[in-house]
Amino acid sequence: MFNTVYHEDCKNFMSRIEPGSIDLVFTSPPYADLRDYTKISPDNYVEWFMPYAHLIYRVLRENGVFALNIRNHVVDKARHTYVYELVHLLHKQAGFHLIEDMIWDKVKVLPNPKGRRPMDVYEFVFVFGKGKDVTWNVDPVRTQYSLRTEQRYNSDVKIRWNSIREDRGNRKLELHPLGAFPKNIVRIPSESNRTGHPAPFPVPLAEWFVKAYSNPGDVVYDPFGGGGTTALAAQKHGRKWMLTEIHEEYVQLANKALVDAPEALF
Repeated sequence: MFNTVYHEDCKNFMSRIEPGSIDLVFTSPPYADLRDYTKISPDNYVEWFMPYAHLIYRVLRENGVFALNIRNHVVDKARHTYVYELVHLLHKQAGFHLIEDMIWDKVKVLPNPKGRRPMDVYEFVFVFGKGKDVTWNVDPVRTQYSLRTEQRYNSDVKIRWNSIREDRGNRKLELHPLGAFPKNIVRIPSESNRTGHPAPFPVPLAEWFVKAYSNPGDVVYDPFGGGGTTALAAQKHGRKWMLTEIHEEYVQLANKALVDAPEALF
């Protein structure tokens, strides 16, 4: 059952597996009106996605996390609001709690000097919980301190305590040995389309959420498996995983990527 790419519709898959059996769902579903293999109108996107949302809620454990990578779309010179409508209904109708709204800064984009709007350089990753007390591992996703921060921490800092004693004095602040506390903006370069999938997202992005919102040995599932990115991240960090993908060519692509990966732990 585990560590398998299933060639089937994820709705069928989620309907037949044990409820409450998944620790983390990390996925990037087809975006509205952007891909030839799945055309979904922005006006119909929320209605299309909500049946999947209810099934994701069904298969998650009580402390499980659903992390959704998605972006909005420009329609007739204006941003469509389907992403925000979806987030609202994931809470109000599906029952999820919005734990965090993250920004994926893609770092590099193709220049568009003649565009009518700023360049798109980010996507959303919304982190939902079936409950509010979700798995959260901060240390694996700490980042390196900047030189300026290190210099500031290495100098004496005057401390004023606003208390009755008003204890004042100088001391040195200490850096955490594993790095800085993570921010809700994750800077990870986007993938090249040379991966073989028309809408790839980078393995390090999936790794960030696998490390932060699941534990070793947990079960990670991607309903829209694509080229196997989520499985690669889960496999690398000692999680069990399952993928579903309806397109046979991408099932083959994912299986090849997993076989070729040096982190084949299972």
